[in-house]
Amino acid sequence: MAGLGGFIQHMTQTMKSNRALLGKRKKLKEQLEFHRRTSVKSKGKVNREELNERINYQIHAEKPLIDKTKAIMFVTVSLIAVLVVVYYTQNPIIVIPKNVHADNMDVSQYFTSRTVLRNNKDTVKYYNFRMGPKAEEIIYRNNFTWKKVIGYYPSGEIFHTKIVSNDTLLMEEYYFKSGKIINDFPKINNNIIQEVAIKDFERKQLILLSILKGKIIASKYYVKDLPD
Repeated sequence: MAGLGGFIQHMTQTMKSNRALLGKRKKLKEQLEFHRRTSVKSKGKVNREELNERINYQIHAEKPLIDKTKAIMFVTVSLIAVLVVVYYTQNPIIVIPKNVHADNMDVSQYFTSRTVLRNNKDTVKYYNFRMGPKAEEIIYRNNFTWKKVIGYYPSGEIFHTKIVSNDTLLMEEYYFKSGKIINDFPKINNNIIQEVAIKDFERKQLILLSILKGKIIASKYYVKDLPD
């Protein structure tokens, strides 16, 4: 989106320059007309036809440039409109503004959890969808100063990975079911149940998610076919 924003800013500046050029033409025409009127009035013997011919010549000489400027402005506006439409139809993420506060929500109504020691060095906490497969695993190391979070779709594919060290986020990515990275995924607010729709153009699916503290709620997980 940053690239689109920069392009639109550049196009906006171009349009301003073009409008300024059109304004200058209008001012020039007014100045020539004023010169014609004042010259005739003050001198009385100025050849009116000669002045009219000069004005018409100047306007005629500028006409191709003005027509080109208008064409550039039309193309610019049309291109911006197309880019905006393409972005909002092809952008895979839709944040649904319908959130439920989850400050004191008990995650146990959606997930079960257990903690195990693995390889005598890693502490691993597993969250499972109730009566279902793994929803998330958190791997802790170095006295819990380092952790890796792996979240899953209810169908088993990896949805989310995150690595944190000493409270510093080192990496975080979200994935389509195919494993491709979802760009520009919104920041998850752990204080609400956040609803998100993901357009998976590769599989032609619309995935509707409700996310609680980083985990997908299985009972609020839906998949629909995208229209052709």
